[in-house]
Amino acid sequence: MRGYLILAVFLQMLVDFLLILASKRMLSEFIHPVRAVLGALVGGIYCTACLIPGLGFLGGRLWYLVSLGIICLLSFGTDRGSVKPAGVYCLLRFVLDGLAGAEGKVQTMLWAALFCGICLTGIYGSRQKRRLLPVELCWGEKKAKLQGLVDTGHSLRDPVTGREVLIVGADVAQALTGLSAQQLANPVACMGKLPGLRLIPYQSVGQPRGLLLAMQMQDGRIGNRRGKVLVAFAPQVLDETGKFQALIGGNL
Repeated sequence: MRGYLILAVFLQMLVDFLLILASKRMLSEFIHPVRAVLGALVGGIYCTACLIPGLGFLGGRLWYLVSLGIICLLSFGTDRGSVKPAGVYCLLRFVLDGLAGAEGKVQTMLWAALFCGICLTGIYGSRQKRRLLPVELCWGEKKAKLQGLVDTGHSLRDPVTGREVLIVGADVAQALTGLSAQQLANPVACMGKLPGLRLIPYQSVGQPRGLLLAMQMQDGRIGNRRGKVLVAFAPQVLDETGKFQALIGGNL
């Protein structure tokens, strides 16, 4: 009996873990694996507990909603940016649980699939419309507020930590650090001019491998997320029209 319970917890954890990750990926957002595991662990324990004789009351609506709330709290946090992925997770979970309880009724399954398809289409549509995010970078007493373009094709990462890198243009780099476009074009020679400068290797389509100067900003904000941001400085302005001044990777 104990072996079956452990297996049930593991399988339900796997389902919840995949749903949590999917809810973030649909919005091109990153979630730390530890948070996803914690939320999935609660989901696995709760669903398995509902199957144990004497604990069937946990399957009631109130306890079900409480479990979803705890999972969302652990997985996505409490900031404003957590509302949308938490809603996507709950939607996916509702549909999956509805399909599981349909008992083979084709009509119920079709309605659930249709409802899920309509909601996910709306989610994808709203994400595509909101391609620009506000970005705020601070270095010492200097602060820059700009617009960042969400680019899922931008995959530049720190080779040491694996973290994605925010790319800003030469205009932003000069406003924050005083480094000119000419200096940024020769990154090796600029090493040591400012504390914290480092080199990030990159390669673009049709261009040979190169290096970008980079620096970790201790206080930054991308959309609703605030914290440390690793910023790479391009030696040119990213958009001549001025619509955006930074490139944001799909997982930043």
